[in-house]
Amino acid sequence: SLRWLNENRQKYLGQWVALDAGRLIASGPNALEVYAKARAEGVKIPFVELVAEEEAAPFSGGWLS
Repeated sequence: SLRWLNENRQKYLGQWVALDAGRLIASGPNALEVYAKARAEGVKIPFVELVAEEEAAPFSGGWLS
């Protein structure tokens, strides 16, 4: 599911998506509706995520020599 998000982030920015096994099941502006659509498609526990801009990894290094 994370791979799908990385590959499709720009197309679905600002939308909620429901994924199952790396496959898009539903998308839209309302999380509950997206979840309900995925459940109606037979997905017992859909992965539902708000697609946002990719955040930079936090700095966790030390001083460079």
